[in-house]
Amino acid sequence: MTDNQQVATELFVVGNGLDLQCGLETTYENFLKYVFSQKKSELSIDTEEIDLSIVADRFENRFDFYSTNWFEHSGKEVYSFVNIWYQIFLHEKMLENRNWSNVESMIAHYLKEEHLIYNIASVIKSKKRKSAYLGKQTVYKVPNMQGSQTNFIAKLAYVLVKKDLVFLQLPETESYQKIQEIYNNVVEFELDNIQSLVADVLLHELNELEYDFQCFLRYRLSETSNYDEKINTLLRRMVDPEKDMFTAVPTPYHLLSFNYSSLWSQMFRPKFSPVKFLDVHGKIPDNEGLRFSNIIFGVDHSLFQASELEYRFTKTYRTLKSYTQGFEKIGEGRDIYTKDIQTIKFYGHSLAEADYAYFQQLFDYYDLYSNPNLSLIFFYSIYDKSKSHEIEHEQIMAISRLIEKYGQTLDNKDHGKNLLTRLIQTKRLQMIKI
Repeated sequence: MTDNQQVATELFVVGNGLDLQCGLETTYENFLKYVFSQKKSELSIDTEEIDLSIVADRFENRFDFYSTNWFEHSGKEVYSFVNIWYQIFLHEKMLENRNWSNVESMIAHYLKEEHLIYNIASVIKSKKRKSAYLGKQTVYKVPNMQGSQTNFIAKLAYVLVKKDLVFLQLPETESYQKIQEIYNNVVEFELDNIQSLVADVLLHELNELEYDFQCFLRYRLSETSNYDEKINTLLRRMVDPEKDMFTAVPTPYHLLSFNYSSLWSQMFRPKFSPVKFLDVHGKIPDNEGLRFSNIIFGVDHSLFQASELEYRFTKTYRTLKSYTQGFEKIGEGRDIYTKDIQTIKFYGHSLAEADYAYFQQLFDYYDLYSNPNLSLIFFYSIYDKSKSHEIEHEQIMAISRLIEKYGQTLDNKDHGKNLLTRLIQTKRLQMIKI
């Protein structure tokens, strides 16, 4: 640190809401529309605008050709060229699940509640075992499975074994080939080994999804005007919400970012950029030519033990692996957690459970309960005036869930129960509209 460099006393935590507020249309639903707009010819869609309800209906109609005896079908192949995670999202849309387009939430649900890896492996294993007795006949009842979507997952297994590797633009095809060999009775595998192969394939599919999202973000950035100016304005308001652009003075702060645009890492960064930052889940790489995702989607590590195959889908595991391999400049002065931080400011983050592990370590590091010098400020914006009360209520509930969830981790359970009340009464927690 140079003699004239000021010490940062604030840490900003931002999520995708920062981009949305600045006009970058990057919701998961926007993303899925972009993905299927690239596949209109394969899906025989000739409309200019993509209607995801129509796309979902097309997929369900294909699946309807498969009875519970799912290897017996009427000659219409499923869309095996489409990423299996997209097929899950569309299925949930047809079920009218309000959370259908929340990518990370759906991944967590299918891995944890629907036992996706085990169930797909069980179907593939059972097909092999039955066909050994029945010769070429492959019609059989779906094996014992767990969860509420077993029939759908059995059909996903068929999609997996029929995957056309020509459409798989990834170098790692060995696991797919082995699964297809098991399906075709070429090799014999134990269930544990099949589960490992299925986990490999699902992770490859997730990598492909992440690359698609990276391309989508690059496209949205190219289509969004004045994005850099809007980002600068919003960061300035977080620095000092009571001053305008003419009277506000840049103040040193550190930034923990959960979105991927990372304008502050560019050569011509906004005036109110952080002095240190960390793009915790990656960012859009500068090199457009590489078919490599610098972006991470994942689930909270508390859902799975490290010994479980599903643990490889956690953000903890995947972030560690990416850091080891080397993200493309995800941080500048990565030591953003310094002892001088006195205020943590949040904006644009849903405070969802998938990122609770990061918040827990953050609150632990700064001793949220006992540190009288640490304050939390949660900024929010009204993006729809007709829903102002609803937006405010959702923000209050998200903050309450976060603090109460963290309180449950404290050794002193009484402290945990009254943490939110303590923060409010000591004026160490504020919610400010900007």
